Amino acid sequence: MPPMIIVGIVSTDREKDYLPSPSKECPTGGGADKFLNFIGSELVTYIDSTYQASSERCIIGHSAGGLFAIYALVNQPGLFDSYICIDPSLWYEDQSYVKKIPDFFNSHKDIKKKLFLSLSNEKGMGIFPFIDLLDKSAPVGLNWDYIHYKNETHNSLGFKSICAGFEMIYKDWKPLENSNEK
Repeated sequence: MPPMIIVGIVSTDREKDYLPSPSKECPTGGGADKFLNFIGSELVTYIDSTYQASSERCIIGHSAGGLFAIYALVNQPGLFDSYICIDPSLWYEDQSYVKKIPDFFNSHKDIKKKLFLSLSNEKGMGIFPFIDLLDKSAPVGLNWDYIHYKNETHNSLGFKSICAGFEMIYKDWKPLENSNEK
């Protein structure tokens, strides 16, 4: 993998920050747009002005955070280059973000992104209808893959998913000749 800066964001209210709207199950949801705007306009600006960072960006999200990563793809597709979605809560709002994907694909036929999805032994996460859409209509430039970890739980699959996601994203990466990169 190339050298990278990893930024972890602690949320005091995952529902508020990651979910696009409130629901009966998650009444504090609805701040995803504000959170995404913070990342794009404040956090990325700070990182770029403070560190020697490349313009390549990856977002990793688990559960509601995985849904947030899909939300980021649909709402600000220029912000991230790759997405690792671990057991994403695509069931949320009657799979509203799964239903938005065909229109997104139709309006972004030339997109160049990498998407990795993982699923644990959980039922009803909404990932299989999403994978069917990817199979049928993903733009050619959307490089995607998924792994179903049938023996992992929702809470145990994070590390394996991150490793597998980075392996997929950087499978063609090679260090530069005569470089100090190891």
